[in-house]
Amino acid sequence: MRNMGRVFVNETKKITLEVTISNHQDDAFSTTAMFKFGDKISYYGMKNIRNGGVSCLEQRERVECDIANPLSKDEKVEFLLEFKVSIIVLEEIDQPIVVEGEVMTQSEEKHPKDNIRQLKIPLELQAVPELNVKTASTPVKYNKEDQLSINNSDSFVMATDFIIHNLGPSYLPETTAMFSIPMTVPDGNMLFASTDIHVTRGNISLECDIKLEDNGTSPTISPLTTTQKEVSTLPAESLSKESTANVQRNILVTKQAVTSCQLATCLTVRCKVPEIAAYKQTILSLHLNFSNAHEVFKILDYLQIAIDMEMINDANTYLAPWKRTHSIRVQLSFLADLISGKPINYIWVAAASAAGAFCCIMFLWFLIWKYRCCVTKMQREIHVIKRESIKRRTRRQTSHEGVQYKSIGGECSSKL
Repeated sequence: MRNMGRVFVNETKKITLEVTISNHQDDAFSTTAMFKFGDKISYYGMKNIRNGGVSCLEQRERVECDIANPLSKDEKVEFLLEFKVSIIVLEEIDQPIVVEGEVMTQSEEKHPKDNIRQLKIPLELQAVPELNVKTASTPVKYNKEDQLSINNSDSFVMATDFIIHNLGPSYLPETTAMFSIPMTVPDGNMLFASTDIHVTRGNISLECDIKLEDNGTSPTISPLTTTQKEVSTLPAESLSKESTANVQRNILVTKQAVTSCQLATCLTVRCKVPEIAAYKQTILSLHLNFSNAHEVFKILDYLQIAIDMEMINDANTYLAPWKRTHSIRVQLSFLADLISGKPINYIWVAAASAAGAFCCIMFLWFLIWKYRCCVTKMQREIHVIKRESIKRRTRRQTSHEGVQYKSIGGECSSKL
């Protein structure tokens, strides 16, 4: 009975034991195996490998397995026992966990005698720290007018941060961070040299070994034509220092290339990373100086660089193989040309704004006054019309009454 390699309890939290039971004596018609493992691990399952027919039954802190087929002399049976670590206790993880195995066989003699064999095997458990790595970098933008802009600055250096978070439960001893950086571009030029690369941890530069690897291939230019929409925030030098100008333009990418270490000459940078405590994090900054960008972008509008980052433990006991690929973009950029001139006098701006507001108020007052005048005139005309109408009505009534009076007087005089 033996375990299959060192047990990394943080990776799968499973323990696999390879069990081999051999019969070197007389034929046995009954074979039983008993395994005791304590309370630090639990039984997970069994798998047959050779000469199947093994069945196992879990009991309290032990497993009993029966071999169904009789074991002849010089025959053996093989199977796997799987256990699981449910709870990781740092204080106990360095103490070995012992699994006791006991095999009993019985032959067909008149006076059967049990042949018992016992074996103890310690399990060396190791709490492997789990990693979570986040990457962040600023896209590199290149302008055809021989200007390189990184984060809207004139610097040629771009920093890519690799945030390494140790999720525990144990500390991460000194490891090696290996960066694989492609160097070749389609025309054969180098994007940057080995002296243009360095790695820092905070404000401290790490000692790194740089090795050039050439696989004899180079990236190719893609004929794909795409349109990319870019919004740039640029400093407005003719205004105040805090002012910015937003410029938006559609960029037509006509020649683009994607390069990686599988397609180009590659630089391998190996840097020692100090110990990282459990539940802590550290930040590695990879600085790249694009010193040969002017030559590269005479034929390219867009370049994507795939950087591989791998964490390696030389002893290979604390860290399982871990790798991540991070891509950075170098693309054509549009830089706005602002008209040069004197800084704006904000006092005159304020005065002009006040004058404009005063003109608006006067104009509104004029409109209101004009409206009131029109309404007053209309009301006056309506009043005059009403008064003339009343006068005409009064005159008509007066003349009608005088006619009636005259006719009545005439009748009276005739009767007399």
